[in-house]
Amino acid sequence: MEVPLSDLNPKEMTKTTSQIKRDFFSYSDRQRSEIRRFLDSVADDREKWINRNRYYYVLLQRLLAFHIPPEHRICHFGCDSGHLLRVLCPSKGVGVCLSEKFVRICTERFSEFKFYGEQWEEKLEGQTFDYIVLTNPGYLFDIQDILERLYRLCHHRTKVLIVNNNY
Repeated sequence: MEVPLSDLNPKEMTKTTSQIKRDFFSYSDRQRSEIRRFLDSVADDREKWINRNRYYYVLLQRLLAFHIPPEHRICHFGCDSGHLLRVLCPSKGVGVCLSEKFVRICTERFSEFKFYGEQWEEKLEGQTFDYIVLTNPGYLFDIQDILERLYRLCHHRTKVLIVNNNY
């Protein structure tokens, strides 16, 4: 169905990018707060759970290392504890997580990498990466929106790897 030009609202057409920009995690404030609260509650014990499920995480590390050679620029979305960046040995490593508590823990643990929360778009503007890893995107509301936004971090040879648990 076509909308006649006379029906378009000129105010909607003049919004700036920052006015129409949606949150990376693309869900309501209430949902985002609940997820952030959950992630904050597990942040201190995350390494314990990774060690407890070592078999899975070692396999995941091997799989990603097979696809991502060392000394490349890597951006990891859903980085939680930062352990995958360390294993992948990037020339430049950036992690993004919804939980500011995870961001603080990762920054303290891995000073050689940069970690960002919800302000990732502003911090990474104009940068590109060789590999983008998106871990456990199941909690994301709009995967198409996420992929379109990640496109800004890509150059013509960037590879995007999506890691998702299959229950």
